[in-house]
Amino acid sequence: MNDPQRSQQIDALYRVFEKAVETNDVAGLLSNFYDKDVVFLGTGLPLSQGPIVSTILEGLCGAAARVKVEQLQTLVIEDGKAMVDFALVHVTTADGSSLTDRSTCVFKKTDNGWRCVADAFIRD
Repeated sequence: MNDPQRSQQIDALYRVFEKAVETNDVAGLLSNFYDKDVVFLGTGLPLSQGPIVSTILEGLCGAAARVKVEQLQTLVIEDGKAMVDFALVHVTTADGSSLTDRSTCVFKKTDNGWRCVADAFIRD
């Protein structure tokens, strides 16, 4: 089910993601966007969870000068409990080159609001 209100909540989280990446705030990403047990899977990465996630995010933050998340669709899986979001993540690097990831994030409702528990991406 598509829910515009919940889609806006996730879109607001993407602004938090963008700002944290652009300011190299890995701690902010881990506390305000991602769940502590987040799982990453993406182009060039094995399935990753735990302490390696900080290293992955440090690499992203260090390489990105600008990030813009273009939200495509949010699907509510369990009303009020879980959502799946599809987005394009446009990254401009410090040297001016650009790349785009196709991203699928699974969000769950926590005591601290919505948090991403799984982040899967494919790079063109």
